[in-house]
Amino acid sequence: MKERENRNDDKLRSLFQKIELEQPSSSFESKLMQRIQQEALKREQKANHWYNITFLLCCAAFIGTAIFVYFYYNITWTSISDVFQNTFQTIYSIATKNAKMTSILITVFILLVIDIIIRTRIARKERNRQ
Repeated sequence: MKERENRNDDKLRSLFQKIELEQPSSSFESKLMQRIQQEALKREQKANHWYNITFLLCCAAFIGTAIFVYFYYNITWTSISDVFQNTFQTIYSIATKNAKMTSILITVFILLVIDIIIRTRIARKERNRQ
């Protein structure tokens, strides 16, 4: 029994010694990388597709809610303009009383917007390089 196993082991060893392990060709590697990039691009496009659908549904819900409130409470244009006028007057009075704090908040907001713009441009450039 052991002789039989030894013969099988010897045959396997000889077979493995005959097999030459070669490095994959560069074309194989490039094709593999292209397929990986294509799959990543497909997943990203799918995620963007769902993001766009979600955004449109949120917009539709917002508009639908506004229309529902408008008809349910029988709101007229004059009452809407009064609400906006009162809101703007309140914001203006707060902004003029706290000018330093308002300028700081506006500056922080502008810096955040600039940061978001710069980050998205850098991300686009990195994607385009790949």
